[in-house]
Order: sequence, then structure tokens, then C-alpha cells
Amino acid sequence: MNIEDVEKAIRIRWEDIERAWGDQFTTMDFPLLENEKIRIGLDENKQPCVVVEMPRNTGYSDSIQVSRGLFICIKSLRIKNQEKARFIISAEIGSELVYSAFLSDYLMTVDLKDPRGSFEETLKEWKNKWAGLRKPIGPREEEGLVGEIATLLELSIHIDDSAKLVDSWEGPLDGIHDFETSSLHLEIKTTIRDPPVVRVSKLEQLAPRESGALYLIVVHSEIVEGANTLPMYIDRMLNNEKLSSEKESILERLERIGYSPKHRLHYTRGFQISKFTCCPINEKTPILPPELVAEVPSTVTDIRYSLHIKGLDRYTMTSDAWEDAAKMMLQRDFTTEE
Repeated sequence: MNIEDVEKAIRIRWEDIERAWGDQFTTMDFPLLENEKIRIGLDENKQPCVVVEMPRNTGYSDSIQVSRGLFICIKSLRIKNQEKARFIISAEIGSELVYSAFLSDYLMTVDLKDPRGSFEETLKEWKNKWAGLRKPIGPREEEGLVGEIATLLELSIHIDDSAKLVDSWEGPLDGIHDFETSSLHLEIKTTIRDPPVVRVSKLEQLAPRESGALYLIVVHSEIVEGANTLPMYIDRMLNNEKLSSEKESILERLERIGYSPKHRLHYTRGFQISKFTCCPINEKTPILPPELVAEVPSTVTDIRYSLHIKGLDRYTMTSDAWEDAAKMMLQRDFTTEE
């Protein structure tokens, strides 16, 4: 048994309890760990939680927040007609997937003589893991990765060849554009601003292609409490049935970007995507001309600018538009016989 097995079982149990929940604290046993003192539940506010029976004569404590969206308390709870002190770890609705791996590790190692002390030890260990040499990716990289994953998931609906689709995800591998095939390149920009503005970090990113098309895909998002976080988007991608065979290639890309599961609890922002906008890029598109690079003095090593997309030809990506983009990606690159 490993953390992944326990994590999956906890999520399934939460789903079971949700179907039986009736506006009151509801718990169920957790057969996987074969210990009646450990239960999975939804509290009176429907927040996912784990419940561990405390030793006798334990004092109660009010709820305190130990990390964003994660709370602990000790209170009396009646289960199976037995009123006892219980140690309760609860997560805000929408944050349970962020914390499920941490909670799994805790339940696998908890000392039932001191559940609260075990929690502190496990939390300390995880904080040490998160504080490793590699730091979590920054907010802009986080937003960008969410947009790329959301785009990959949309494309997966219309492209059955998952290997070819994942192979086209070149952004994490230092590609000029985020998705590249011979017939179509996609440059993905996520914006949380309204009106939408995107940042162009390299002039080459929006340089019209000599052969093949280039689309700027703008992912419109806003930060909403309870919406899917970056780890949740990654879980959706890794658990996608079509993409399951390409898990190794996906993990390689996440590693190259700098994402580590050790930092799951760091990514607490929820991203609610409202729409995708496509801006075809060609010679007539009003952007900073890439040929300016030749005129830039050698003392200038980096040029970045913000682009207001309201001045560009654009349209909203519908299901039909995604299907058309998928067909373009497949035209020559994916249909070449080996």
C-alpha cells in the first residue's frame, strides 16, 4: 500500500459520503487502513475531512487554520452512539484534492496515542519537502501552465492519437511555441486581467510563420476561491483516459517546467476559465515586428511587451473551432507514415 492507493480510496470515500450527506456531520469507516478509530467524513458545512479518535481525557480545541484552506480542531463528536473527542482535519471545499496526498501520508503514519502530535510531525516533514532546493514555480508560470493544460485537455477531446498530441506540447521542452506541428503552431497565453492583456516574452513568439499557421490562444481566467487549482488541473490531465498512456511524457514535461508534487500545498489559487479566444497571427496582425531584433543594440538582451488583444482579429473557441484546430494539427504532421 502506498500514498497513491490511500489517496484514491479517500477520494472515493468522500464521494460515497457526499451521496449520503444530509446537512450534518457525516462520517464513514475507512476499511483500507483497517482501524475503526480512523474515519472519513464531510462536516456540517460539507467540508471534506478525516476524523481520528483521541485518547481519553483529551481537552478540546477550537478550529485553527494551519495552511490556506486546511483546518484542525479537537471536539466531541458522536459516532455509533459513542460520544468521544475526535481530532478533525478539514479542507475547504475545492481544496481537498490539493491536500489529499498529505492527508494520506498522515493517516498511514498516525500514532493513535497522539494524533495531534503525529499531525504536527507529518506537517513538518512535508514542509521540509516543499522547502527543498527547487522552489515552486512563480505565479505567472503557474497561470501559464494552467492555460497549457486546459488547452491540452480541450484538444484531447478531438485528437485520438494521444502520443502525437503530447509530442506536440513543445513549450515545456524549450519550443518557440507551446504546441507545434508542421501545419499549425499554438501559442498559449493565460490572462486574469479584464480587459484581457497578454505578456509577450520573446518577439519570436508572435512572428508569422513562413509555412503553416500560427494561432495565439488566449485563456481567460479569474482567481476564484474553490475553483480548480494547478494540482487539480494536473490530476485531471494525468487521470484523463485518452492521455493515460502518455503519463511518462507528461511527467517529463512537468519536471522540465519545474513543477513538483512536493509543492502541491503551495498552489492554492483556484482558476476559473471562462473562455478561450483565438487570434490568428499573420503579416497584417498589429504586433511589434520581430525584425526589430536585428536593429536592437547588443547591449539590449531582452525585449518584452504587453499586448491588448481587443485590437486583434479574434473569435471565441467553440467546440467546432477546437475540432477545426485539431484537424489542422493532424493534416501533415500526424498523418505522416513511419
